[in-house]
Amino acid sequence: ITVANAGKHLLVEKRIAVTREHLRAMDDAVSNAGVVSVCGFVLRYNPMVETAYALARDGMFGDLLYVQTDYWHNPEQSGYPGSEDHIAHMDGSAMMLGGCHAVDLARFLMGSDIVSVSAVETSGIDNAPFAPMQSAVVQFANGRIGKVSACVEQWMPYQFNVDLLGTDGGLRDNRFFSRKLVGATDWATFPTITPNSGLVSHHPFDGEIDHFISCIKNGRQSHASVRDAVNTHEAVFAIDESSKAGGKQITLPGA
Repeated sequence: ITVANAGKHLLVEKRIAVTREHLRAMDDAVSNAGVVSVCGFVLRYNPMVETAYALARDGMFGDLLYVQTDYWHNPEQSGYPGSEDHIAHMDGSAMMLGGCHAVDLARFLMGSDIVSVSAVETSGIDNAPFAPMQSAVVQFANGRIGKVSACVEQWMPYQFNVDLLGTDGGLRDNRFFSRKLVGATDWATFPTITPNSGLVSHHPFDGEIDHFISCIKNGRQSHASVRDAVNTHEAVFAIDESSKAGGKQITLPGA
């Protein structure tokens, strides 16, 4: 907020806020200042995601009906320093800590904001201060549906799943199928860099920074601006509220 009030362009790492009040204050400050902003949902610049987005926008899958994204990351298993007792020291839910990437990609790939959620949570650990496993059904403004999940306690390598189902085709990570592939009888696969690593060095920060600088130089707002990120964060807050309430459907503000 201080940076925006000073008229400076800004890149804000996800999560950009942990309460609705802070989120709205930040959104107001950035919007009123008219500065360029980018929220750090870095997976939007992952090569597999960029390809999936391009295929969907080129009509390869027809009308999208369903999107599914999953953030499954146990930082201890990934070898993060000091993470041996990470569950006991969580400062947010699995969806807030990293699952927000899954929520954001679901919105991004569907091309529509989330208007309602219904979520549940569980844990195999007794002392978890926040939910380490959550799954949510989401409804979009365009009437389509999806599912997002986040888990940080499972013992397995990092996995980020992306699934798209459409009237003319579908995608599972880097495999896709389409009516446009006349004569194809099975999945086509494209070589790419998948998002299946929790290592920071694997993340496409170069693409994120290049995008930020391009927006500044060309005087345009980012597709990943603070304003855009408001819906992702509102959806995460709603998922937390719904999962604590045992699956109660929560309608997002303004929906």
